[in-house]
Amino acid sequence: MKSSNYQLLLLCSVGLAVSAQAQITSKPAQLEEILVTAQKRSQNLTDVPISISALSAESIENSGAKRLSDLTNLVPNVNISQTTDLNARVTIRGVGAQSRNIGFDTRVGVYLDGVYLGQSPALNQELGDLQQIEILRGPQGTLFGKNTVAGAINLITAAPSTEEFFGSATASAGNYELQQLKANINVPVNDNLAVSLSANDMERDGPTKNIYNGVYVGDRNVTNYRAQILWQATDAITARLAVDGLDSDQTSLGREPASDVLGLNKDITAPGRHTINMNRGQEEQREVTGGALTLDFDLVNDYSLKSISSYRETDFFTSFDLDFGPYDYSYVDYGDNYEQTTQEFQLISPEFDGFNYVVGLYYFQQDSATSRDVVLASEADQFIPILVPGERVTSAGTVETESFAMFANGSYKLSDQTQLTLGFRWSTEEKTVDWALDGRAASFFVGTGAVIDNRRDTDFSPSMALNYFVDEDITLYARIAQGYKSGGYNLDFNSQDTIDDSIEFD
Repeated sequence: MKSSNYQLLLLCSVGLAVSAQAQITSKPAQLEEILVTAQKRSQNLTDVPISISALSAESIENSGAKRLSDLTNLVPNVNISQTTDLNARVTIRGVGAQSRNIGFDTRVGVYLDGVYLGQSPALNQELGDLQQIEILRGPQGTLFGKNTVAGAINLITAAPSTEEFFGSATASAGNYELQQLKANINVPVNDNLAVSLSANDMERDGPTKNIYNGVYVGDRNVTNYRAQILWQATDAITARLAVDGLDSDQTSLGREPASDVLGLNKDITAPGRHTINMNRGQEEQREVTGGALTLDFDLVNDYSLKSISSYRETDFFTSFDLDFGPYDYSYVDYGDNYEQTTQEFQLISPEFDGFNYVVGLYYFQQDSATSRDVVLASEADQFIPILVPGERVTSAGTVETESFAMFANGSYKLSDQTQLTLGFRWSTEEKTVDWALDGRAASFFVGTGAVIDNRRDTDFSPSMALNYFVDEDITLYARIAQGYKSGGYNLDFNSQDTIDDSIEFD
């Protein structure tokens, strides 16, 4: 089943809105000007008919935010779960979804320089080497390549500069044995070519003690980098190649149990706050890599054409205690892999006679695979006598996704004080699933069967906004927009009845 979201807004946009942390330029005797690129051109925030927040690199640095999940504390109406990277859930105005299994999609699009980052394990990026972050609320399918039902978060990195050589290095320390090293360098090779490199390495112990083995849970070790080349090939052609990578190893804490595994008695083995008693910790390994080539062409009559080509891959593995206690009853091994290729074209018009527009084409292809095992451990038969230690419930399969979209967004000034903005998105998406579940070793109502199926969803989503410019610093606007997310497959451990019904729902 596909899902859609409608949004109707009547707002007053002023220069001192929640985006006051953005990069600003002072004007004597005027409100501060905040520039954003949400509509594919540099604009004053007060001229954009979208509920938007913007954070500059300086404000992010001053806040101490280190990764995407930390934005929860900086931006209103935005919540990013901080339990595990597998379950990373981004919500805007309460609308969002986990994509922790390969059959689901997110409802909030997270982009890195316009490139869609993909499923939950890829989202919690480090916040280094950024120029600005823009958070757009509500459906944004007329401006971004992938479907965005609830909103979009665009991470905008600092491009290499041909103007000057510069670099920096910082070392930080904090509680829980935090140690962090960050460095970046920009090298102008000549007047038309520049190279930049940034890197980050961070280690931190966890705050919760596992009294079973004395290990502190919630520790985090992460290394990430980003390398870029900017080439001004001609006066009309600019190429920007970016490669990034992230390697993370951590123990996560999904919960601190208050009772035994059956929920019958209070947990007396670890009753204190920030203490657990588990024979297995929740280990997570995550590797995210990607590359993007962005080409900008200046065309005749001040038109411009942009091409964004990208490839991204995410490998994620976790193993965790299923009974959350000191006994060796059961545990889960869980691994996912995603490989995605995207291609986007944008034709951006100049401003003429009060009219401008953006037209885009978008292609998205993703191959995803999952392998999940519930393992009955050495003491399983002491918990339920009919269980056999060593047996496994296995869930494994693939989902292939291919989608194509056309989108457009245009604005026209009806008068000096009134502007009308119209947009649309047409998209089609096909998913093919090949998945099997073997629950024969289970005694807890897990099914056995396979799902081999495909589905195609097509949608047309419009949007409309009306601006009224009260003066240079105050704008009133109303906006109505429809968002869309294609259907998918529930590939969690399912009952036999669910499998027999083909589990074709989202």
